[in-house]
Amino acid sequence: MILFEGPESIKGILEKYYVELELEFKEEAKLLKNKEDVLETSFGHFLTTIVQDELEMFPVLSLFVDSEGRGFFAISSTSPYETTSSIYRVEESKVSEPLMELYRNLFPESTELKIVRTILQAPLRLYFISYLGNERLLKREILKDSISGKGYLRLAKEIDDELYDIYVKTFRRWIQFKWGDSFIFPYQDRVKIIFGIPRLRKEIDISTIIELSRFVRTKLIEKYDTLKPSSITPDMKLAKPAATVFEIPLIASTYWLKNLEHFYHYYFKAIQTMIDSLENFVANNDL
Repeated sequence: MILFEGPESIKGILEKYYVELELEFKEEAKLLKNKEDVLETSFGHFLTTIVQDELEMFPVLSLFVDSEGRGFFAISSTSPYETTSSIYRVEESKVSEPLMELYRNLFPESTELKIVRTILQAPLRLYFISYLGNERLLKREILKDSISGKGYLRLAKEIDDELYDIYVKTFRRWIQFKWGDSFIFPYQDRVKIIFGIPRLRKEIDISTIIELSRFVRTKLIEKYDTLKPSSITPDMKLAKPAATVFEIPLIASTYWLKNLEHFYHYYFKAIQTMIDSLENFVANNDL
């Protein structure tokens, strides 16, 4: 039996490739069992194949296979290689090329792909956008997840087609507006919204803009519970300065991502209004 959670629009393509590849899972399990003598037996392990866009501009696709030859596909914002203990790298197999083909079907705008095959030690500590695979295996992982209280596998139940569509379209890329730009950075079960330096009427020192932006962010966070403060991290690989960073839960991001231009324009007007007000005060008032 197959278990699926996530946006309905991708269920068919995931199921098609799962059925085609399922016979290869026994061979994957053999590779895993061959390493049993050097693996820590108190932990479970997955032979994992990870496919990513070379520029990391699209989500991550992974195939997890356990020692019994049961497997599942999963889509995530973050690579399992970044969140889970990797024991050994493994050579490519018959599943590698079909998995890359599946990735291109899911994300046709991706260009160069990179693939990693490794043995990962459970628990995976990874939030999934969607998953499809062996029902018994996934129910076991869901039970373990429930006991831990982390909710890694619950997230996929909240991802509908509307959210998934805008999630993919904005995934880790700059969105341009008339007044500036914004970078969207999903990771795990969160989304960071980074505002670039606004195009103000006059040139203002960036440090001043950042201080004003911090004040605007504070006021917006006081007004909207969904918004939280955040910061730039090296994995964003930003090539230009940012004015401020917000963070929101992925499942609450549909409104903010759909209205991103309006959100940025609101921020832009707040910054411009503060600058105009200060300049007007200084120009019209003597010491």
